[in-house]
Amino acid sequence: MSLENEVLFGRLAVKMGFVTAEQLADGVQILKQVKGMGREMSLGEVLLKKKLLTQEQVDKILSKQGEEAESLIDGFKIEKKLGE
Repeated sequence: MSLENEVLFGRLAVKMGFVTAEQLADGVQILKQVKGMGREMSLGEVLLKKKLLTQEQVDKILSKQGEEAESLIDGFKIEKKLGE
């Protein structure tokens, strides 16, 4: 997962009330350590393994993340589509 996607995932996890900002910061620290050891793991996987998120919560965040990603093009947010 790209850094941009990891950031969005973390923001959504907090915004949706699944984790606190402190828990997210702890998860990010662990993710940095894991990646520093050369292992690939996503923020969602870290928070899941730490039992800070359930699989259902990860799925909800990923779904919301997908919706938000669909409305972005190169840093621009699509507010409205032509003809709608």
